[in-house]
Amino acid sequence: NLFDGRIDIYDWSVMQLLSSLSMTNNYLTGQFPQSLCFESDGYLSTSSFVNLGFNFFHGHLNFVQCQQTLYSLIQFLTLQGNFFTGPLHGILNGSVVHRLVGLTLSNNELTGTIPATIFPSLPELEILSLGTNCLSGTLPNEICTAKLISGLSIEGASSADACKIPIVDLPSLGLNAFVTRKSLTGTIPPCLFSLPHLSSLSLSGNKLTGTLPLINTSVSLFNASLSYNQLTGTISPLWYQKKW
Repeated sequence: NLFDGRIDIYDWSVMQLLSSLSMTNNYLTGQFPQSLCFESDGYLSTSSFVNLGFNFFHGHLNFVQCQQTLYSLIQFLTLQGNFFTGPLHGILNGSVVHRLVGLTLSNNELTGTIPATIFPSLPELEILSLGTNCLSGTLPNEICTAKLISGLSIEGASSADACKIPIVDLPSLGLNAFVTRKSLTGTIPPCLFSLPHLSSLSLSGNKLTGTLPLINTSVSLFNASLSYNQLTGTISPLWYQKKW
């Protein structure tokens, strides 16, 4: 659609029977509606699905203030394709979103590292998408404590326009070049390739180093995208023997 305007100025808690909310692909602006965070029986009381992707929302995302509220009931949250800012530790907080199954935050302007402490507290997490932001640091080994995860996408963790530094900008000549200040570095946790439910892994466009870990040929992984990194060494025959 072509809806525009702000939705954060309204009190969404009055919609006491609303169980899901999808406003994707519009021209909506403003910040994340704080009326999602309230106590008592109300908004999303049966809970499940919030999709505000591909709009023009902006501002600092921090859900820590939502502790012990009905936000903790949301299972699927999609905010990709906006201009949200702030570190992940204010969003990926297990005490707030412990029922979270799917979280899509790609294509924003989020900063900081991927907190290692949040994965043990998200036992139901299946989908996590963080690509095209301004993230840095390493992939924590604790990510493998999310035993149910089936899709992990962190492509171009620091490739959002907000974190690009132009070194050539001549649009009249069609010339444009840039560098990024930070990126996802370090090695890929070997345990990722033994997760029983992981079917899709996308880590392209970072600065990951080291060798390609061995893969358990019996796992369900059928899509692995690791291009445009700094991996070295040889590829184990197990990768060829696996049925893709």
